[in-house]
Amino acid sequence: MEREPVRRSAAAPAREPGGSGTGPAGAASEDRRARDDGQRGFSLIELMTVVAVIAILATLLIGMSVRPYTANVEATAEQAAGTLAFARMRAVSTRKVHRVQFMIDSTTSEPYIVIDQAPTTGMAIPTSNWQMVQYTRMPKGVILWSAAAGVQATPTGTTPTQNAGLPYTMYFKPDGTATPSTIYLRDRGGSVHYYRIYIYQATGSSYVRESW
Repeated sequence: MEREPVRRSAAAPAREPGGSGTGPAGAASEDRRARDDGQRGFSLIELMTVVAVIAILATLLIGMSVRPYTANVEATAEQAAGTLAFARMRAVSTRKVHRVQFMIDSTTSEPYIVIDQAPTTGMAIPTSNWQMVQYTRMPKGVILWSAAAGVQATPTGTTPTQNAGLPYTMYFKPDGTATPSTIYLRDRGGSVHYYRIYIYQATGSSYVRESW
């Protein structure tokens, strides 16, 4: 009699402990891995990169904005002082000289302020290739009366000559110093108020005071 060959079943492939087989242990391991991947947080480098990008975008949006001031001369003076503080802060942070110009539009008689930055870092004041950072319009209800070099910290009771010193240019340097200056503003009509903004040389700080 012929014997039938013995048939042997193929051995099942060995599974690694906790592997991804089809059994309960493998399914549980897959679930744990999925949960671990879903719960992975941001690394410190990723968070710092996002913050840096947001800061750059915010600087660009704020720095290049063209915005009018409010019509009240007191508020306008305070906002102009804020513009000067921004120019000083930016000069220190970028290590570039910043130029601030107080000007009057010859067509509309509307006063405005322009901030430019030097093309390169350093303390030297360049003669060309300035890069505009901000253009700010003042309301027509406010008169940019005059400007002068030097600080008038206390009122003198005298009225400066209108348009004297205009257009006026001053500078903020990377060490925080500035051109000592005094800017005179007043209302165009109605109940007239007089304000001056003065800027100290040593600190570059700007202050607003009522009366001339």
